[in-house]
Amino acid sequence: MVLILIDDDHRFLHSLRLALESEYEIHTCTSLAELRSKVNTVRAHLLVCDYDLGHECIEQYLKEKPPELPILVLTGKATRENIISLLNHGAEGFLEKPVELAELRKHIQKITSLQISPLSAAAKRIDLSFDPHYRKVEFEGVTQDLTPIEYKILIYFLNNIEKPIQKTEIQNHLWPEVTVAQNTLDTHMSNLRKKVPPFKKHLTSVYGGEYILKVAIE
Repeated sequence: MVLILIDDDHRFLHSLRLALESEYEIHTCTSLAELRSKVNTVRAHLLVCDYDLGHECIEQYLKEKPPELPILVLTGKATRENIISLLNHGAEGFLEKPVELAELRKHIQKITSLQISPLSAAAKRIDLSFDPHYRKVEFEGVTQDLTPIEYKILIYFLNNIEKPIQKTEIQNHLWPEVTVAQNTLDTHMSNLRKKVPPFKKHLTSVYGGEYILKVAIE
């Protein structure tokens, strides 16, 4: 498993590398320019990034990063607004500094446990194929681009196909430890249904605020 660590604090970066290098192949960089170069030469499974990189901010990179490459953001500026912005632009999660190593390991394991091949098989069961490199789904000869949040929702359902899912579970997955407006999830779900008819066709609402992505249509 390959991680790229990004922080402009050389001491912190060195300490983080020492803590993780027995478990992962580690690459480090201290700026967005270095990161862009590193991503082009290293096949990484996860970026672990500081939010504030001096005169730069990791949020700038979120808009251009490869969609299949997850980012875990470490931040000492965890306001509700910038956390929601990070998650909406494609970050997989965040941790507040100072970071507990056990908690960091837990988040890394959770994010990197996602396997694309089982997801592809699950997608085929509801007449979809998808390209994780570009956040695209295909159905009936149509290719549809998804936003970072829409893509996360779809992946979450594919990981839990045929299982009842509470709306609160999805919200906690998308925006962990952050309270968002009550209709925020409904808006994204509605947009995903419109964009991806097979998802709408196989999605069932259950009394009590649950959803089930079913293979068989009743």
